[in-house]
Amino acid sequence: MTVQNIPIKLVVPRKDQPRRYVDEAQIHRLAESIEKVGLLEPILVRPLPDGRYEIIAGERRYRAFLLLRRETIPALIVEADDQQVHDMSVAENTSREDLTIPELVLALRRKLNLSDKEFSRKVKELRNLIKASKIPVVRAPQGYEEFEEIADTFGVRLYTLAQYAYLLADVPLHALEILAEGKLSAREVAAIRRDPSLVDKVLQSYRRIKPNADAAGVSAGYLACQDVFIGLRKEKARKRRSKVDRALDHLKKAADILLDLEEYEEHAYKLEDLIAVIEGTKAAEGK
Repeated sequence: MTVQNIPIKLVVPRKDQPRRYVDEAQIHRLAESIEKVGLLEPILVRPLPDGRYEIIAGERRYRAFLLLRRETIPALIVEADDQQVHDMSVAENTSREDLTIPELVLALRRKLNLSDKEFSRKVKELRNLIKASKIPVVRAPQGYEEFEEIADTFGVRLYTLAQYAYLLADVPLHALEILAEGKLSAREVAAIRRDPSLVDKVLQSYRRIKPNADAAGVSAGYLACQDVFIGLRKEKARKRRSKVDRALDHLKKAADILLDLEEYEEHAYKLEDLIAVIEGTKAAEGK
């Protein structure tokens, strides 16, 4: 294959790209690097029937070229079917940076091509088989070979992939596509499993945010997830502070009582020292 400079206006991103979240700050840094030293690695594309080219690997490089207002971009052009494109794109993303749990599960869902109900059933059946096994399950049981293929592709254990899929087994595909843009941590994904209503909150936020996000060219899914989970963290912090305040109130009352009892006066002073430490920690966290 030889590198060709193709018109950037003919290049289109993949709609089912495994990596759903793109860090705009990272794109700006990449554009600055390209401006200084040039593009070190061409993008990989396949020709479409209408004369355009679909990106297989290199969407961030493509976005950087758009930012630089370049008219052409260096590319390697290959003939590939949908499954080959999917596999190459997955390999590109996993070799560069670990995907998030929702991105991994979304890739699995696209591979299996099952309805929401069937995907949930199959994931839970596999998890039960793994849990019931008396020895570590290294190879997928019959009927679950696609799980092993995806696990091998991403370089994760079958058990790990099954656990990730279980966490999001009951999330509808359209919602999973939005969560995959959210750059969610493992703790946040686990919170969704414990409280499925968080998905509804993300969808509500997404519908509210999307018109303005589209106009600004930013990811509505990422903003919606951040909106919900930042709010969740703030609410948890508020409840935590409330508990600390109640504990401090009890400690202060206990210290006052002990001060009135001469034989316990020394313990009262120790309690006051503890109160001072807690208040200092609380003040530092509030800054």
